[in-house]
Amino acid sequence: MIYYLLLQEHEITEEFFSENTQLKKISIPPSITSIGENAFKKCTSLEQISIPSSVTSIKPYAFEECSSLTYIEIPSSVTVIRFGTFLLCSRLKEISIPSTVTLIGGKAFYDCFSLAEISIPTSLTKIGWCTFRSCNSIKRISIPSTVKTIERQSFIECISLTEIKIPSSVIKIDQEAFRYCKSLTRIIIPSSVKWIGCDSFCECDSLSDFIFETPSSVKIIEDGAFSQCIKLLQITIPSSVTSLGCSAFLGCYGLEQISFETPSSLTSIKAGTFWMCKSLTQISIPSSVTSIGYSAFEECSALTQITIPSSVTEIGDKIFEECSSLTQISIPSSFDLDQEYFGVSSEVNIIKY
Repeated sequence: MIYYLLLQEHEITEEFFSENTQLKKISIPPSITSIGENAFKKCTSLEQISIPSSVTSIKPYAFEECSSLTYIEIPSSVTVIRFGTFLLCSRLKEISIPSTVTLIGGKAFYDCFSLAEISIPTSLTKIGWCTFRSCNSIKRISIPSTVKTIERQSFIECISLTEIKIPSSVIKIDQEAFRYCKSLTRIIIPSSVKWIGCDSFCECDSLSDFIFETPSSVKIIEDGAFSQCIKLLQITIPSSVTSLGCSAFLGCYGLEQISFETPSSLTSIKAGTFWMCKSLTQISIPSSVTSIGYSAFEECSALTQITIPSSVTEIGDKIFEECSSLTQISIPSSFDLDQEYFGVSSEVNIIKY
């Protein structure tokens, strides 16, 4: 009956079937060219839908909260998957996206908890904001070599994601892109990447291997980028990096070794950069560094000795507070700073050179 009614139409208009909890199955007739915004929103019993090749446009939130839908095939006539199209389709396990799609909008698959398999078409140039957020069942994903930007929170809370290959086309990894990806163990950052955003790998609990391809182009590692990556044991900062953001490695309890490629371009270690790196026993600060922010090494309880290079002209206070194993700090003679300023006990030896 619905099929014949729609034969007279060219569009399934906005909210046409919205909150129709009786609808279980629908075959859209070839007269339809557009599916309107919220057209099938909260059709919670909808299990099966057939979209014909006549459809060229699917509007935002078209299938939001179709919680019984398990599979959908998008015809090759469609070029854009818009904002929130499949938001909260909690049982959606698989989707076929044609190579004609050039844009997937933000939140397109947000909270698709059951989505285990998806092939991203090679026509895409970016992964949008929150596109795959909380897709809890995805274990691996391949990003095509056409993608230049992984936008903020693209894969946040993909808790089963163990493997992802970032192609050499990517220039920017935006804030929180992989935050809470708790099963992710290894990441290789290609030479093309210039920017690692705030909290981009924050709380990736299983991440133990993080590699920058050489020669690296990364200039900025922003605030909290690797904070609370508790399994991260060692990392090498590329010579291209000029700034380490606030709390960049905060709470990386297992981090034993951090090294800097030479010649280093690093000029700034911001506030709390290595706060609570409790396994870090030593660090050689590059001679390119001119400023160290407050609490930069606070609670690095295994750190025994450290030398601040003569290039440094600005030192924040309490940078070594609660560094309980610290016995010696070497500083340039241009500084007149005591133990209290550094936040250490009077037993710590301060050597001026």
